[in-house]
Amino acid sequence: MLRKHTDLEIDPSDPFANDCLDRQPRVETLTRLVQSITQPFVLSVEAPWGRGKTPFLRMWKAHLESEDHLCLHFNAWENDFVDDPLTAFVGEMDVALTKVLGEIDEESTVGKHWATIRRLGGGVLRKILPMAIQAVTQGVLGQQAVKDAIGSFADGSEEVAKFAAEAAEKQLASYEAEKQGIVAFRSDLAALAEEIVRQEGRKGPVVFFIDELDRCRPDFAIALLERVKHLFSVEGIVFVLGIDRGQLAHSVRSLYGAGMDADGYLRRFIDLAYTLSQPDTRVFCQSLFNRVDLPQFFQAPPRESRYGDDLLDWFQRLAQLRDFSLREIEQSFTEINLAVRTTPEEVSPHPTLLALLVVVKTADPELYADLAAGNATVDKLLAYVLPFDHYRCDALIEAAFMCDFMGERDVDRRLNELDELAESGNDVQNKRARRTFDDVALFRKTGNVKPIRSIIARLAIASDFE
Repeated sequence: MLRKHTDLEIDPSDPFANDCLDRQPRVETLTRLVQSITQPFVLSVEAPWGRGKTPFLRMWKAHLESEDHLCLHFNAWENDFVDDPLTAFVGEMDVALTKVLGEIDEESTVGKHWATIRRLGGGVLRKILPMAIQAVTQGVLGQQAVKDAIGSFADGSEEVAKFAAEAAEKQLASYEAEKQGIVAFRSDLAALAEEIVRQEGRKGPVVFFIDELDRCRPDFAIALLERVKHLFSVEGIVFVLGIDRGQLAHSVRSLYGAGMDADGYLRRFIDLAYTLSQPDTRVFCQSLFNRVDLPQFFQAPPRESRYGDDLLDWFQRLAQLRDFSLREIEQSFTEINLAVRTTPEEVSPHPTLLALLVVVKTADPELYADLAAGNATVDKLLAYVLPFDHYRCDALIEAAFMCDFMGERDVDRRLNELDELAESGNDVQNKRARRTFDDVALFRKTGNVKPIRSIIARLAIASDFE
């Protein structure tokens, strides 16, 4: 049965039950760190795209919740359709608190604090913050406001000056009054975190997870960082950001210019960075292989289980050699799964070739396109397995290449050359020549005379699926 790849299932009662990447020691270390924090704190969990940040954060959140911490999760990428991230963030807080705490009594201490936070976050602060930025960058009045004011008077700079002075005084008074909303917001937020811990019997601190920040619109991502630091930096709350620092740095420069010290800018918002190292991809490959039931597929006649073993072994080696991310490995297994399951039973795609072509398709699309068009050379394809220096694989690739891209006469001529080489060459050359000769004969015997093209055709079909 064809089974699609699904996200890692995390059991709230046993967060590490399906952990195949040894995440538990890291999660437990970070948990002890968070539990020791008594001040406002922002921690980043950093890794390049596709290295497993999201499953790691989900597992950590489940672990913290199993230890009675209140945790809230915000997917920044799913919410960057709104203009201001504060609106989306407060909205998600409302949903999460209701889900965790149930219907909040508006007359309770928690309810009163939350009502103030919702009111301020939903309206007042969204007006105050742009005003504060305007006051810092352009003076009390924006440039356009000054132009409009000037345009409304037909004569004399005296009236303009008088109008500007009055407007400035009113705006300053309004700003100073409304600025107290920020103070009230932070005060109620700190009180809310304290009351949740006290009344609900939870452990402190409350932990807010923000994921996919580096995939957002640059203006949304940076605005969210600024809101977190300036509005939510209160005792009792710790923020955990899942980010790719390199991508987030691009967002900073896109807003503030190429010469901006992006790393220095981000250090203003992040108190401590934790780098998520690359896990053992071989273990991850085995887990995916089992998750889509490929062992059972290859054990069913007329297939052979050794084909599945060879496929997994060679894919593991090649993916590790090319430093595939977890995301790239997942995508590759989706293609492998679809390719083998849409191949007729009487045709068996060679496992080593299938593994090789899937890796080439991801790692070197240009070479893959040349192969599909019949323009590649065998030397370029051999370069992908050269580090292994294995005569059996080299012979297989050359035999497949001959069957796919050489005419019958050229193949026979090359086989004669190999036969002569087997007689006069050293032991390794002899073995490779004999093996190539045997592989060509096997491809011809089984009717699989286009072993590379047939796999490319299967992968093309797999690519049609979404």
